[in-house]
Amino acid sequence: MKASASFIRSEGGLLPADLLARIRARDPNLPGIKRGHYGLADGETLNEAASRSWARLTGLWRRFAQKLATRPADQGFEADTLDLWLRPLFQELGFPQPLERARAETLGRDTFAISHRSGDLPIHLVGAGILLDKRTRGVRGAADVNPHGLLQDYLNRKDAFVWGLLSNGLRLRLLRDNAALTRQAFVEFDLESIFSAEDQSGYADFFLLWLVCHRTRFAPIVGTPDDSTTPAAWVIESWRSEALKTGKSVKRGLRNNVVQALNHLGPGFVSHRANGPLRDALRSGALSRDAFKRQLLRLIY
Repeated sequence: MKASASFIRSEGGLLPADLLARIRARDPNLPGIKRGHYGLADGETLNEAASRSWARLTGLWRRFAQKLATRPADQGFEADTLDLWLRPLFQELGFPQPLERARAETLGRDTFAISHRSGDLPIHLVGAGILLDKRTRGVRGAADVNPHGLLQDYLNRKDAFVWGLLSNGLRLRLLRDNAALTRQAFVEFDLESIFSAEDQSGYADFFLLWLVCHRTRFAPIVGTPDDSTTPAAWVIESWRSEALKTGKSVKRGLRNNVVQALNHLGPGFVSHRANGPLRDALRSGALSRDAFKRQLLRLIY
């Protein structure tokens, strides 16, 4: 599913497009969306803070892209990706610098070489020459399993860590502990397209990235009395809960609409003067009531 923004992709319902639209619009009914919740200086607006970050990062991106264009095709480019681009990006997102390097961790028989962490947030960063969904031999954090799969499996198996960030400098993904093994769930920001867009048209998408991935999202709401710092109290988790609540409400509405449609279509088809064969089939049992209902449901959906 494509989110409403040009360079943002939402998969698996983690933070669906309608919720991202509410964050973009700074819906006052969302928790933790006000200026004060981002730890800004008195009088500073969210737009001012994000615009300042954008101005710095666009210049850094141009220099990084020039360097990237000259790299050998078989080079992972990890050191330059981190030093020239990802560390400044995370700095502008409010993360303490330098990012804490993480040691490889063994869970069961598997080793997880997650590159960094910030408190209870694992952050897996690889070079721009490494694909997020493909294994790359000989590359730490991408050799045995692709970087996305490595971080997702780590979140699924490590109880203390629920959310994570993944990037190769060209794309940034937000992941969460995900019980669905057959379907990926993430929000992806296409950094390359955002910062390479003409006329700075990528700023709107960067602003949403800044709102969603700022360090304050991975902590309790500023100023609340809740002394819990676990992921269950984080702003980003409250947004996911809001998405789930909204989704359940939509499903309830859909179910009610389906029932109404069945109650209108079923009697309508049976009573129509041209549907004598349908009435005969129902009377004789050649068409069971359940089979008729299934046909109506196929029609409705």
